[in-house]
Amino acid sequence: MSIFNIFRKAKQETYPIYLDTGAYNVPKWSTQKDEEYIREGYRKITWVYSCVSIIAANVSQVPWELYRINRTNGVEKEILDHPILKLLNDRINPYMSAKDFFDLWATYLATQGKFYCLFNNAALPTQLYPLYPHYTKPIPDLNKFVNGFEYNVSGQSSQYNADQVLWSKFNDPLDLYDGMSPIRAMARTIDTENEAVDWNKAQLQNQAVPPGAIQVQNPSPEMANKLRSEWLKRYSGARNARVPLILNAEKANYIPFGLSTIDMDFIEQRKLSRVEICSAFGVPSQVVGDPEGQTYANYEEAVKSLWQQTVIPKYLDHMTDILNTYIATKYADNLKIKYNLDSIGALHESMDSLAERARGLYKDGIIKLNEARYMLKFEDVETGDSFYSQPAVATATTTTATVTTATTTTASATESKTIKIKTIDMSDEQKEMHWKSTEEKRSKYIDPCAKQFKDAFKDEQKQLLNAIKDIYDAEQIINAADRVINACAPRKKNILAAIYNLVISDFGEATYYKVAKNKCKKINIDFLTNAMIKYIATQTATEVVQINETTRFQLQEIIAKSIAEGAKIETIAEEIDKLYLDNIVPNRSKLIARTEVISASNYGSVAGAQKAQEDFDLKIKKIWIPTYDIRTRQRHLAMGEHPPVELDGTFNLGDANMQYPADLSGPAAEVCNCRCTVGYVNTKD
Repeated sequence: MSIFNIFRKAKQETYPIYLDTGAYNVPKWSTQKDEEYIREGYRKITWVYSCVSIIAANVSQVPWELYRINRTNGVEKEILDHPILKLLNDRINPYMSAKDFFDLWATYLATQGKFYCLFNNAALPTQLYPLYPHYTKPIPDLNKFVNGFEYNVSGQSSQYNADQVLWSKFNDPLDLYDGMSPIRAMARTIDTENEAVDWNKAQLQNQAVPPGAIQVQNPSPEMANKLRSEWLKRYSGARNARVPLILNAEKANYIPFGLSTIDMDFIEQRKLSRVEICSAFGVPSQVVGDPEGQTYANYEEAVKSLWQQTVIPKYLDHMTDILNTYIATKYADNLKIKYNLDSIGALHESMDSLAERARGLYKDGIIKLNEARYMLKFEDVETGDSFYSQPAVATATTTTATVTTATTTTASATESKTIKIKTIDMSDEQKEMHWKSTEEKRSKYIDPCAKQFKDAFKDEQKQLLNAIKDIYDAEQIINAADRVINACAPRKKNILAAIYNLVISDFGEATYYKVAKNKCKKINIDFLTNAMIKYIATQTATEVVQINETTRFQLQEIIAKSIAEGAKIETIAEEIDKLYLDNIVPNRSKLIARTEVISASNYGSVAGAQKAQEDFDLKIKKIWIPTYDIRTRQRHLAMGEHPPVELDGTFNLGDANMQYPADLSGPAAEVCNCRCTVGYVNTKD
């Protein structure tokens, strides 16, 4: 064999072989008796039905949430309105609610170990249609594992591509293409239980062992036949159970039967079957009505165990992984679907215990603050990468009390101006003058920056409409939009870099002279160059990514909504055009320009103040100067009374810690459209 043939053979065998090569590219029929498991188990045995029903009911009551992950720092931000949320929490399709869908999903996993559903659109699914698992067969592929699925009901067959079907299963170690249900693991137990129920039924109908026997000494054949006839006539049937039979025979005795050892073993076997069934499903028997050991305390613990040992790890975690793999990634690769257990009363005590444990570990110095917050599923805070320190907590408490008093007193902007903080030498009038002069200076940059972004978005709009004009597939439209948005990204980076350069230089130099009180005649601008390089390097790419992500998100919403309403492709193009004309070009351009200019101006100002303090050995702190009008956020108004902080320190806005107003590292709720500015004071010894 030549080297070339050896190489080619090795390349062909890169993929593992799971089946006989002749079984590929044809539907993989299950070796399980899927329908029998439902008929013989779920439909016939009380304990099976109860276990499956309670699992499905618990799974279907859990609400779903959606988060967007920041690509830079990994911070997750909850999304409150999205087509995915409407799909998972409202209606899964026009004929089925989301609750019914998840109930059915859990039921099929428990009874057949697998579940399939069909997407209405492979690119951006807005509806899901469940398929019968026992009529759905995967089509194995040697290179892609699965090439598609065949759905065959009553002789009518349909085939779907792999990306059209959501596939969920419990793994079968002997068959990677099939699912392993709990019922399959206890098939013999189910057979035994069904036989036992049939035996009991026969007993009631008196077709099995009678409750006693009649002993007659030397009966003639005629007497034996008469006795047998009278017995069947008078005793058979459930209504005649235990009715005494009086016979006309001499020397005849009735001998009643008691429970034999075999009977006693039979009863114990039925109890054992109940235990095995509940164990296989992971459902404590108390939850489904086990009469033995049933106390209120046991029941509470059993319900909690059901959630912690079965519903969450076996079903909800599995479904979360499937939903993220098959749905979230189709919209964006930084979306994450999660379930919310806050409404589950059985777990509240556990959450309280977890919170107490997290607090204890933090106070004992074993874990950091953010690690404790992570345990409780809270977002990280900037100051959370530290261990507990008693003195620091005492100081923080004092500071918080001061801020709280000021915030409480400042019920309105007018009242807040009457409060003085001893450590500052900047009056309210000076603050207002400083804000006005700063805002006037910013406006010179905001309008030109907004115009640059309007032109960039108009060009992006033109390229996008041109790219999709001959496309008649939703998935191809999404791919075309991605290509256009990525191609337009460099232009946006250049706009931001240019505006950062101008604004940081202007505000940094002005603050340097003002804080230094004209102690120098000429500024060394090297520090501003370094500040600009650092800011541009860290913020430009990040901001462009965020801008593009927002555009993608808006486009996906339009496409998903159009698909759900059955709109034509031409209508989708019209809606995209309208989005740019009505929203992106006029509104987002101005929003982006204002946010970026204000953030860069405050950054440059702080850089100038830091350099002046270093050069002239000054004692300077920064203060937050809000805009005192009805448009200003209440939290930002309260920051007007926040004590001065060190130049390299942060302002605390609840869970957000920001170095200056409109700090881009802060959450969007505190940054977008913020008009506040930063001021400086000389602190007293």
